[in-house]
Amino acid sequence: MDALDDVFLQLPHKQYNTGWVLSQVGKAHFELVDYLEAERAFSNARLASPYSLEGMDIYSTVLYHLMRLSNLAQELISTDRLAPQSWCAMGNCFSMQKDHETALKNFQRAVQLNSRFAYAHTLCGHEYVASEDFENGIKSYQNALQVDGRHYNAWYGLTMIYLRQEKYEF
Repeated sequence: MDALDDVFLQLPHKQYNTGWVLSQVGKAHFELVDYLEAERAFSNARLASPYSLEGMDIYSTVLYHLMRLSNLAQELISTDRLAPQSWCAMGNCFSMQKDHETALKNFQRAVQLNSRFAYAHTLCGHEYVASEDFENGIKSYQNALQVDGRHYNAWYGLTMIYLRQEKYEF
């Protein structure tokens, strides 16, 4: 992360403290599983750009891991009910409560709003796996990979299913 910090910190203070840059910093920390730093960056991004939905799907997952999600989900739905990020946040909220059926409906709504939103497909896959519906989980992860062949969360999900099913050749 130091290299990324160095690159972004070379920006003038005004540019660094924009919602877009702070969302990118938050996403990088998320991918490094540094949820506290990711939360800090995304929180600052929300302060800088309260109506931007850039990265809010990832932010909702950060808050899911930190068990602090419900406020963001409500704020995003209030901001834009037609944004897939809003429905991903809401779905993560229900997933955190172990209500996998309602979570799945929210993630499917996100896919319905934007079928090219790889993360929503992946979150559907996670919910299917939580309900032990591996066939639909595989389909969801494959849909995510059709949208973004480098979406590592979908690759991870597929791998975990194949490991559980002892299909090592896949």
